[in-house]
Amino acid sequence: MKIEINIESQLEDLWHKIGLEGDEIEMQYQELNRRIQDLCKTFLQENFDRVEELTEQAEKIEEEVRIHMKKFCIEENGDIDQTIPLLYRIQDAQNKLEMLKEDTHEQEEAFLSAFHQVKKCFEILEMDEDEQGEFAEAGIDFSLDRIDRMNKLLTDLETEIEYRQPKMEELVDEINELYECLGLGQFQQPDTLGNPTFVHLEDERDGLAEQLEHNREEAKELLRSIHSIEKILKCKPTPKNTFEICSETLINKLKERLSQLETEKDKRIPEFIEATKKQLLYLWGELHIPIPSSSDFPFIHNSPSTKRTLIALESEVRRIENLKAHIEPMLDLIAIREDILNQYNRQSNATNDSTRLMSRRGGAGTSLIEEERIRKRYQVELPKIHAKLIPQLEEYQETFGEPFLWDGEDLLEEVTEMHRKEAAAMMQTKARNIRKKTSAVETSNAGRTTSRKRNLVNRAPFQLQEFMF
Repeated sequence: MKIEINIESQLEDLWHKIGLEGDEIEMQYQELNRRIQDLCKTFLQENFDRVEELTEQAEKIEEEVRIHMKKFCIEENGDIDQTIPLLYRIQDAQNKLEMLKEDTHEQEEAFLSAFHQVKKCFEILEMDEDEQGEFAEAGIDFSLDRIDRMNKLLTDLETEIEYRQPKMEELVDEINELYECLGLGQFQQPDTLGNPTFVHLEDERDGLAEQLEHNREEAKELLRSIHSIEKILKCKPTPKNTFEICSETLINKLKERLSQLETEKDKRIPEFIEATKKQLLYLWGELHIPIPSSSDFPFIHNSPSTKRTLIALESEVRRIENLKAHIEPMLDLIAIREDILNQYNRQSNATNDSTRLMSRRGGAGTSLIEEERIRKRYQVELPKIHAKLIPQLEEYQETFGEPFLWDGEDLLEEVTEMHRKEAAAMMQTKARNIRKKTSAVETSNAGRTTSRKRNLVNRAPFQLQEFMF
């Protein structure tokens, strides 16, 4: 179809009516021509624009087709025809895209389901993007191979979560137990199982354990002070407590009780001084510490009954009690050592007593058994005690910068010297035993040789016996 416009006669009639002539009419034709050209250009541009728009639309849909095929690893078969009219080309591309989406719908659902589960595991395990690797983002690869890799990773992640879950529950139980002991209510288990959460909770658990230990030590010290004052005041003692539950509230109650008692204590200083002196003398005796002179520690002697004296005495009592608790294993060994030595010395002193075997209940047999038991303890058990005691005495000297004194004597020197003699005696005993064993073997061999010769004599004919020796 061609464009025909027949308006010249009509235009010229109109122009004549207007009064236009010659050049004026020519100018009107030129203006008409210009307007028609502009209109054609506009119309043409509109069609150019539409072609461009449809081309972009077609290319966009075709690109979606290619991306979708690549996304699901579908090989391109080259059936996209870019020569057909654009409207047909667009419709063809849309049809292909819809078919692809329909064909890959289940695969896409499988991918997205696995991906969401993997991402949830990443969140639970608190894995950063570097640790998430290729599954940090969904990406554009929805292939079966990638789904298989993701499912394998999901299995590994779920296994790790199953492995960590009981450990987290155990850790939370420990924290809840500490919460209960500290009177802090209930601890809520976190949703994450990653290393940062474990580190944070382990730090919290350790901090709570330290707090509980600190509370218990403080409570025990408060209760000890309370009982000490109550004993002297002869008032009803505060009930004993194992402090399994040791909250700040309990600590504050003990502090309040101690404050009340100390108010009463300040009114009876002389009475507390005398009681503390007796306690200190008992502790010194228990640790075989000589009573210091008045110049070294005047407060145990005739000091004024002032609060300063009481504080000094109580400080010394606490020092000795703390020392006693610190070296308790060493004191146990010393007690066993003292018992062995005392029994052995008593037995040695009674050796020359001719009536000792008959003077004990049970008769001479029982007495001899008892003496043998004491000797065995001295010869066998005492060296073992010394071997354990020496390193502990050395550690004491290294820790406190001075030797451990027992009745004013350096116990390490005494024990070391005795142990040296014990080792020498043991070596001598072993040497004697070896000599006795060697001598016994030689005697036994000589006896067997003589016996064999006698047997030969007894078996040989009478005529040969005189030549055999």
